[in-house]
Amino acid sequence: RIDSGVSVGPNSSVGSYTVIGKDAVLGKNVTIENSVVFPSVTIGDNATVKGAIIGEGATIGAGTQISEDCIIGDYASIHGNLVIQRNVTVCHSKEVKENIPESKRII
Repeated sequence: RIDSGVSVGPNSSVGSYTVIGKDAVLGKNVTIENSVVFPSVTIGDNATVKGAIIGEGATIGAGTQISEDCIIGDYASIHGNLVIQRNVTVCHSKEVKENIPESKRII
């Protein structure tokens, strides 16, 4: 489901079992599968989100990959060209500037 006010860039793909909240912005060549993206999220060009929850107002940088079972908190900022491995939790308003290995919590 894609709510009102969502902007989806060219060549982007929203797969099954995905919800995109109101006023989210998806850049070019974005792939989202089996995920929940809350309202007012910005996802940069060439990013991939698979099996994750992206909190309200979060920003995912261009070229970043978010893996399965990740939770990105409200208003968190994930810089570009990073890999966030499985089962990572990033808490509210945190900024991530480097790759995060599997099963880690950023508080």
